[in-house]
Amino acid sequence: CEGEEFTVTVTIRAEPVVADQVLTVCNEQALGVTLNGSENGVAIAHYNITNINRNGLTAGGANISIGNTYSSDDLKDDSYTNNSNGSVDVVYTVVPVSIQGGVEVVGGAFTLTVTVNPVPVVSAQTETVCSGETINLNLNDGIVSGGTSFKYTIDALDESGLTRTGPSSYGTGSDALNGDSFINTTSAAVDVVYTITPYIEISGAADCGGEPFEVRVTVNPAPVGAVQTATVNSGIPIGVTLASATGSTPISNYRIEGITSTDLEIGTNNREEGDVISADGLLNDTYTNLTSSDVDAIYRLVPISAGGCEGEEFTVTVTIRAEPVVADQVLTV
Repeated sequence: CEGEEFTVTVTIRAEPVVADQVLTVCNEQALGVTLNGSENGVAIAHYNITNINRNGLTAGGANISIGNTYSSDDLKDDSYTNNSNGSVDVVYTVVPVSIQGGVEVVGGAFTLTVTVNPVPVVSAQTETVCSGETINLNLNDGIVSGGTSFKYTIDALDESGLTRTGPSSYGTGSDALNGDSFINTTSAAVDVVYTITPYIEISGAADCGGEPFEVRVTVNPAPVGAVQTATVNSGIPIGVTLASATGSTPISNYRIEGITSTDLEIGTNNREEGDVISADGLLNDTYTNLTSSDVDAIYRLVPISAGGCEGEEFTVTVTIRAEPVVADQVLTV
């Protein structure tokens, strides 16, 4: 026999639903994180930390441990030391808890994944260039640890009195210095020193900086040739000995860039354009001047130091005196 229908009503309390979180920080940087609230509007009373997977990293002294009844801000001071060569994830497993009618309602676990970047470490680097030669340096070649490619900022430059030519501002890539060159007109090599900070870039947050390092660029001086003039008779060796200007670094040899000798007859053993000569390389050059007035033979030369550094082109001008030209005579008597 069936009785009258009756009801049983069960009220299902809503559990808090929280989305997973991700965060990227630098080595030993405080997380500064606030745990997410619920997505479905259920108030969260506290959070239980049920697991922390550090993946081999060292926890900071202020870090929390696995436990219950944490507030949303209790992870803010956590930090980790990452001495590896790459980023490492620390994963917190967190359970949100709501209090409804004096009863704890436990939600599903969510994760907070913290990517901890290492410290970018770059060793000091050196480069040697000639005066006026553009630097060609890959800053990433000095990386010791923390990754394989960094961002760089030029913090300081000591030009040591040299004149710099280059961009008005520097880029941040590994080739940041490669537009620079320096003019050294002294008689000795001079060092210019860059102070540079490496960074690991973090999207949407402050980049992770390492300790500054130095790049020392030795700028060898460019030799300076002495402009000379001489005057000789037609057909006589010019007898010019090339020399460096006062205060110049020593010149090892000279390259002839060009010779202007219009209206002159060139000696058969004269030096030619493109020849690399020593200081006495022009001594025996000769020119014959059959015109009616003096004519200049002009040499354009580039001085070269023992280290291979080339200076600015200079000239040697030799004035060739005209010789008298007399026609043959015949006579019949």
